[in-house]
Amino acid sequence: MTVYMSLPLAGGSDVRHARAIAEGARLAHEEAGGEAGTDVSFAVLNNGTRRRTWTPERTARNALRANADTATIAYIGEYNSGASQISIPILNEAGIPQISPTNAYPGLTHGVPGTQPGEPDKYYPTAVRHYARIAPTDRVQGGALAVAMRDRGCRRIATINDGELFGQSVAAATRRNARRLGLDVVLSERLRASAPRLGAVARRVRRAHADCVVFGGIARNGAAPLFRALRDVRRFAADGVITRAFMRRPIARRVLVTTYTLPPSALPPEGQDFFRRYTARWGDATPDPYAVYGYESMRLVLDAVAAVGRDREAIIRWLHTSVRDRPSPFGPYSIDRFGDTSVRAFGLYRIRDRQLEYVDTVDVP
Repeated sequence: MTVYMSLPLAGGSDVRHARAIAEGARLAHEEAGGEAGTDVSFAVLNNGTRRRTWTPERTARNALRANADTATIAYIGEYNSGASQISIPILNEAGIPQISPTNAYPGLTHGVPGTQPGEPDKYYPTAVRHYARIAPTDRVQGGALAVAMRDRGCRRIATINDGELFGQSVAAATRRNARRLGLDVVLSERLRASAPRLGAVARRVRRAHADCVVFGGIARNGAAPLFRALRDVRRFAADGVITRAFMRRPIARRVLVTTYTLPPSALPPEGQDFFRRYTARWGDATPDPYAVYGYESMRLVLDAVAAVGRDREAIIRWLHTSVRDRPSPFGPYSIDRFGDTSVRAFGLYRIRDRQLEYVDTVDVP
């Protein structure tokens, strides 16, 4: 039996995270006895290039390679939600169980505000859900942003998105959760990153008397100039701004950011023990938090094989019906029939010296 893993291992800012995910998965594989002890081999495939984090061509090639191998028992990937939009239909037709350690885009499993027409059904040509993820979606991230604002005294909030699917999804979820928590949503804007437009948005924020602003979007779509244009408001953002370029900007120090990864010190004892073993194995004194998601993805596959054997259909059923309150290094979780995790905890960070500095864990009700 073979488990394939597809990650962006060349180029782009995600390489360090991807390598940590692969190392975490390899540690889980080794602890289970490796290939000799489990009868499961492990192959890591690269879907990135030196110029791009991932490419559609390489992603499709990886999924097709797994399809062509009759020994394939599961596929761990993709890192990027856009890549999963390509690999999910390919693997669905072959009935290969797929687990993503990191996908957050809601449209892969649910059609909600901010997703594309036809989602998620267009990704599952056989009408069978073979896909599961262990990371919470951007819908949950919107809830985390709303809770973080409420807990910091915000009462009147404005949401601004960059017009892309990620930004629209986060902004819509933030508004919905903010209203549920009793906050007033006084402004909702779509950003066009020209200087005059930024000034107009800032003026509308002031006229609406917003005390907090959330940016849903990615850093290159005007995050830094937008935050510079805003005055006398507290600034929040989703994890789309966590890039080296943005964190070098002086304005980044004034922004609180959410992301689902937590530092080892904020994890339960099982997670802290994992990172001790990870550091001992790979010699990384400052381990990347993403490693825990690679570890748990592989462990999930191996436990499924141990429970139901090498039957792909049985593994898919097990993933969607039997993963209930499962202990893990990041805490107990379940996977529902759509393939989504029950994890509701997000990390809240400030940016100091071009690095994320942990502030708190936000639990989304």
